[in-house]
Amino acid sequence: VLIGTKADLLPRGTDPNLVLAWMERLASRRLGGIVDCHVVSAKQGEGMKQVARSLLTTREGRDLVLVGAANVGKSLFLGALLEYCPNAAAARRRPISSATPGTTLGLVKLDVFTGGSSLYDTPGVHLAHRLTAQLLPNELKAVMPRRRMRPFTPPPVAVGTSFFWGGLVRVDVVDAPSAMRLSFCGFGMRVYECHTAGAEEAHRARAGVEWQPPSSAESAAELGKLVHARTVTLELLPTRREADIAVSGLGWISIG
Repeated sequence: VLIGTKADLLPRGTDPNLVLAWMERLASRRLGGIVDCHVVSAKQGEGMKQVARSLLTTREGRDLVLVGAANVGKSLFLGALLEYCPNAAAARRRPISSATPGTTLGLVKLDVFTGGSSLYDTPGVHLAHRLTAQLLPNELKAVMPRRRMRPFTPPPVAVGTSFFWGGLVRVDVVDAPSAMRLSFCGFGMRVYECHTAGAEEAHRARAGVEWQPPSSAESAAELGKLVHARTVTLELLPTRREADIAVSGLGWISIG
């Protein structure tokens, strides 16, 4: 059962049905055996009744294991799920996570079902391609979502401009019509701009100082120089959003 969490953090106006369709399309290409798909907000309770019914129905006496990347909200989801489990009273009083983001306290077994099977919470899977896997605990805390996402769209973009998302991400505008817009969708990071010709020097001087995260010049030095990841070429049409470029663990940049 595939579950998308933290739906309450998406920008206002987001259609959850479109998010659900995107998840199903992605999962069908990469995973096998998906029996159901849900988008939920454990914090607000949205969709929890439906997903609990799905899990309890498909369980069929087997153990149920909750698995996912670090910091996607598994423990919060588990706490909301317990409200719908038949024997959850004792489990609600057990600690299932610590104060530091992404540090569930080992494998947690919860006897909340009838019939002998158990529910297990697992430590978050740390994925090397996610930028958050490279951050120090205090830096990670700064980019963790606390409220609904509010995308930032800079003024009209000039060719030869580089945008820095904190000190972690750089986007160069190589060529573009004057009406092109970039919208940065994430949490806890400001957007800065400079001329591309001086972008590398600016990053070396400001990352960890003015541009955070990283939280210090020393941390920026440990992370090292930014590495060119990809070049994207798009055909831009009026009033259409053409692409979302994901920065794994941090958010995405919408182009239109």
